[in-house]
Parts: sequence; C-alpha cells; structure tokens
Amino acid sequence: MSKFVSVPVYQFHELSPRAQNKIVGDLSKNTCLDATLDDIREVLSIIGVEDAKVEYCGFDSQGDGACFTGKYKYKENALEKIIEYAPQDILLQAITKVLSDTQSKYISKVEFELKKNYWQYCHEHTIDFAALGDYKYHHVDYTTIFNALRELMVWSYRQLQTEFEFQTSREQILLANDIESKFYFEDGKPYVD
Repeated sequence: MSKFVSVPVYQFHELSPRAQNKIVGDLSKNTCLDATLDDIREVLSIIGVEDAKVEYCGFDSQGDGACFTGKYKYKENALEKIIEYAPQDILLQAITKVLSDTQSKYISKVEFELKKNYWQYCHEHTIDFAALGDYKYHHVDYTTIFNALRELMVWSYRQLQTEFEFQTSREQILLANDIESKFYFEDGKPYVD
C-alpha cells in the first residue's frame, strides 16, 4: 500500500544560515578557470614562451601555485604587445620589460628550456631552467631571466586565484546559479521536481 508524505521545501532566503552556507559551499566546487588559463597562455606566447604547458594547484594548501613548462626565447616587441594586450597590468608589463631589456643586450638571443623538477607541488620553485646552445661566452644574466620567469609564474597564479575567488564568492554564486528560483530541503539539499 502506497503512502504520500508531505515534506516542506524552502527558498534560499528562508533557510538557516547553516543550510545556506552548505548550498554556497557545494556550488563553489563548480569553478571553471579555462578562460583564465587561455589568457595566461596568450600572455606567455606574446612574451616568448613556446609550447607552454600551464599547471596549477590551489588555493589553500602548502605547495599551491602555478608554473609552466616550455621554451622561452626573446621575442621582439614583446613589451609593446603586452602593453596593448594588458594596458592596466603594470606588474605584467614590468616583468616583460625585464625579460626584454635583459635579452636585448645579447647579439644572439639566448633560449631557455623550462622543465618541471618536482611532481608533487606546483609553483615557481618547481621548475628548472636550462640555457639551450653554447652561451657561456656571452656572460648571460641568467639570474635576472630566471627570476623574471618565476615572477611570471607568480603572476599567473595570482590571475587564477583572483578568478577563483571571484567565482566562489557568495554574491557570484547566488547570481550565477539563480538561487532564489530554486527550492531546497531544510538541510540545504536541492529539491528536484
């Protein structure tokens, strides 16, 4: 014999703060950083990183960060192109200027390979840099180039972290998911018709 049971459902604003936080927490796991990763890859291409593979982990643990592998080589007019691409990003422009100024000193531009050296973590110190070719007589300022590329990895992580924080903010989650038009059980689980 079947029995009908009536269970109340609620709109978001009618729920307890605990149930509301559960909903927001569950929805915050659905982030997509693909557009930010595409933007980072475009920046790397403009600056001169070829075949870039961007990796990141985040955003609240030891070892979090971003890094990229590939080959870096001097690209003429990179600074002008970065200023055009990201006119408001002073830090990115400064990093690009350091790379351009340092590399422009050398008649034959030095190329570098960037390889990941540590599989468990993902940040700017998990990458090894190696000059390609025989550049030992050029007195190349490797440290300045390596530090600028590492700063570019830190910049990349900040871009990802900023987008993640935006997407997981309470206001954005409520707006993006049209929360008020849906119904929930008292514990915050969604009611599905």
